[in-house]
Amino acid sequence: MHVRSRLWLLMLVGVSLSGCLDSNRSPTLKESMNPAPVDRTKLDAAEAQLSSIESDLQRAGGMPPVERHAYESAMGPRLEQAVVAAAETRLENKALYYLANWRFTYQEAAGVDQLLNQLAGLSSPALKSAGDRLRVMVRLRQGRVNEARAMAVQLVERIPEFSPVLDLVIFHETVGSAAPKVVSNNLTGGPDEPVSKRSEPWLFYLFIDALDDQALFLIQRYLDAMAILPVGERRIVCVTYDANLLSATTRVRSLPRASEIDLLWANPNNGGNAGEWSKAWKLPAKNPHIALLGPGPNRTIMAVEMTPESLRALLTVGVPKATESKEAK
Repeated sequence: MHVRSRLWLLMLVGVSLSGCLDSNRSPTLKESMNPAPVDRTKLDAAEAQLSSIESDLQRAGGMPPVERHAYESAMGPRLEQAVVAAAETRLENKALYYLANWRFTYQEAAGVDQLLNQLAGLSSPALKSAGDRLRVMVRLRQGRVNEARAMAVQLVERIPEFSPVLDLVIFHETVGSAAPKVVSNNLTGGPDEPVSKRSEPWLFYLFIDALDDQALFLIQRYLDAMAILPVGERRIVCVTYDANLLSATTRVRSLPRASEIDLLWANPNNGGNAGEWSKAWKLPAKNPHIALLGPGPNRTIMAVEMTPESLRALLTVGVPKATESKEAK
């Protein structure tokens, strides 16, 4: 689940990997003797559309974060047109997967299940495993954690390279548990252990590797999302694994609302405590990752991996006190 931009750019890597993993099936004798007719004009048009989209995505990767987010979030109509253009061609799998991934990233997964059902129903195996992985992520976003685990286990048994999706399931299973209390240097002057020391009812933990421009843009978006609550009722705790301590502190302090942020250092150097943070919070390998902590002396992890939009909605209507994964235990 910006987290969004990173997920979106990973789409191309996922397509490349999954294309290899899904293309091992040899054509049947019937298929070899009676290949489906190819509409060359339709195929060329679909190929041109998808090639243009891929080129534009690569170009967008070099844009400043604000521009990149705006550009990528507006790509829906082009992707929908590509699905129509690619229908009944060998590129239909790719077009469906691209649109599903975009909707997961920029439309809170609206309609993704239907697109993945279409993908699963096609005769070609290309990208179907990537679709299965995406469906696991959709289930997690829906809060259907037990179902996501069962799907992830089956997927990883078939394709071990997809094992990181199980790490994501494990992180979601921490919802309902007590928040870990890890002590680190607070680089912005607050408490070194905010879970028990901060007075604000709502704490939002954001784990970041390097505090680059994309990370700062992400922090700002979550600050904006939490602004629905009064300042005294919420706090963002940014835990950074950035090796350059001075640069990380300077960049966070340059944000317009830096006073609303605690910056904790998960020291990645030899002898540092980066590993302690990752183990205690059961974090998947690559950041960013996100967790919302509720009020009270023994804070509970209320939700993880929310987009800024879903976080704002969650804080608007209130946070459920029970979770599927905790009830199952």
